[in-house]
Amino acid sequence: MIKNTITSTKAKLTQVRTFSVDFSQEKVLRSRVRLNNGAEMPQIGLGTYSVKKPEQIQWALKYGYRHFDSGFFYGNEAMIGQELKKAEKELWIPRAAVFMATKIPPKDQGYEKTKAIIEKSLKSLSDLETIDLVLLTFPSTPGLDPKDPKNIENRHDSWKAMEEFVISGKVRSIGLANFKPRHIEKLLKISWIKPVLNQIETHPLYQEHDTIALCQQNDIAIEAYSPLAQYKKELIENTTITKIAQSHGLDVSRTILAYLTQKGFIVIPRSTKEEHIASNIQIGDVRLSEDDMKEIDALSQGNQMKVCWDSKDVI
Repeated sequence: MIKNTITSTKAKLTQVRTFSVDFSQEKVLRSRVRLNNGAEMPQIGLGTYSVKKPEQIQWALKYGYRHFDSGFFYGNEAMIGQELKKAEKELWIPRAAVFMATKIPPKDQGYEKTKAIIEKSLKSLSDLETIDLVLLTFPSTPGLDPKDPKNIENRHDSWKAMEEFVISGKVRSIGLANFKPRHIEKLLKISWIKPVLNQIETHPLYQEHDTIALCQQNDIAIEAYSPLAQYKKELIENTTITKIAQSHGLDVSRTILAYLTQKGFIVIPRSTKEEHIASNIQIGDVRLSEDDMKEIDALSQGNQMKVCWDSKDVI
């Protein structure tokens, strides 16, 4: 019975939503990634951690963003939900045109806690009937030793709850964040539904090559968070990237985002400033050469610069 339900659910997910767009935004909006369940998502989204003001969401919608990455624990989902409702009336942007992602925080791992937090997100996002994507944020639970096997049990129980939300139709896709190859391999052995993506820190000075390779082998998309490394000068002032950016008449940020999207990654740059929100999405016409790509690829070999949390010690 469960397998039949999952098959039916997967069939529904292959139906790609369509919508009309302003011609000036068409190139930005048509850059989409097809996930392993047949669903599609915009390749560029806005990371909303620290996004607290309604006008920041309004700017993003105005400049063409149709993908928002959030989490109930960010404390801004109610505001985002209200702005999306407002956009339907004032900007004629139908809710179905916006891809909304949320996350299960580490403290809410476990079957019952995961069910409760997803319901909270559905309610918080202006009573959404369906969330496009829910991610399991981290492979361990706060308060447990990273090597405690209970971490495995908790994240697998969370995954079972997430699968049930897909089967019920309340969630379209489910994925991971900060999972290393061993975490993914263990999860694939117990899952009914394969993760559609793994959201990991990825930028020219930090790439988890083994994680990326395993995900690609299993048709799991890579979503790059902190693609600009929190604007650290080691990246933004890197001479190789600066040279390539100047040769294309671009700023460094757009060059980095073009590099990552050309590699097929989904990117969710985070910004609260209007000028950055506007420029980060305008990479539709940018095309780096093969030599450019190789030069930037070489930057993540050897010593790497990680700026966010790490799950390397988690069992």
